[in-house]
Amino acid sequence: VENMNEMEKKDLFIKFKSSNMLENIKRLIMDNTRFIESGAFTTKQLDEFKEEQKEFKARWKAIGNKIAQVYASPKEKEAELNKVDELLTNWDNSIDQNIWQNIDVQFRLKDITLNSFNSGDEFYNAIVNYIDDQIRNSAQNSSEDRHKAYSTFADSVYYKNIADTWIPLLTRYKMLSDEQVEGIDKKITEWKDSLGEAMPNWIYLLVIGVLVLVVIVLIVMLVVKNNQLKKQLLNNNNKTDE
Repeated sequence: VENMNEMEKKDLFIKFKSSNMLENIKRLIMDNTRFIESGAFTTKQLDEFKEEQKEFKARWKAIGNKIAQVYASPKEKEAELNKVDELLTNWDNSIDQNIWQNIDVQFRLKDITLNSFNSGDEFYNAIVNYIDDQIRNSAQNSSEDRHKAYSTFADSVYYKNIADTWIPLLTRYKMLSDEQVEGIDKKITEWKDSLGEAMPNWIYLLVIGVLVLVVIVLIVMLVVKNNQLKKQLLNNNNKTDE
């Protein structure tokens, strides 16, 4: 560029401006947002999307003002900058929303319905409220049902599919604080402690064994009683014949 004469520089500027980079940037951001809104993704993919959005936002912050000076009039410049910032926020929010939806699905697959959540605070409150309800209503359920509900939530969902897979992603991007993660762990422990000891399996086997024995005794008694009645009836018939 330094070796160009004024005419060549002017031609280059016209070509550069005619490409309308500002509109291309806005279109690119909107395309990314629509793509993310179109489906569900893995934690790895969503992590990559977050990094991509973060890097793009940083680059825009560094050069966005200069681009707006070239492709927008002085009156439009501020509005164009605000529009791109808004689109970047929408892009980031669409990734977050996809993450929360994925987490909610993990619970629903096990028939666990939490209050709706779209942020770290809402997610934390949904977990706490669900566990509080389980503890509060525990007297209405049998010991077996209470332990099953806990095991499904804690062992089959949260510590199996959420804690090691989604929580690191949430904390990495400050969507959930370390204090909230610790609070959830404490709440789950509180739920577990409220259950008491589960009835040992041998007790269930003993109860089943006793029931089976009772049924057998009843059957034997019925058979004996039936035989006695048949014998008595036969004796009565013989006396009548005599």
